Amino acid sequence: MKYYLLLAIFFAAACNSEENNQQQLQLANLEGQLPKAEQDLLEAKKKQLSFLKLGRDKSEDQRKRFLDSLYASDGYKQLRLSYKQDRVDSIKKAIAAQKERMQQAK
Repeated sequence: MKYYLLLAIFFAAACNSEENNQQQLQLANLEGQLPKAEQDLLEAKKKQLSFLKLGRDKSEDQRKRFLDSLYASDGYKQLRLSYKQDRVDSIKKAIAAQKERMQQAK
């Protein structure tokens, strides 16, 4: 009987340790994604500024064609600052939620 009780205790401790390791791994993964997302946001801001300057230096007809080609391109979606900002914010929220779950598990 004592043997089964000890076995159950060791099994519970191993499961808890594995779950804790998994949570720490997820947290590290999220924290690793954050600098890349912030860098992408910064680059998108720089690109948007350069495109706005480039568009401003053109005549009205050239500006219209430039903006039409920009909006039609697949790269425009990557230039949207709101998309990049949402990505950074969601990663930060996920990190905070993961830390909260780890705190509650202790």
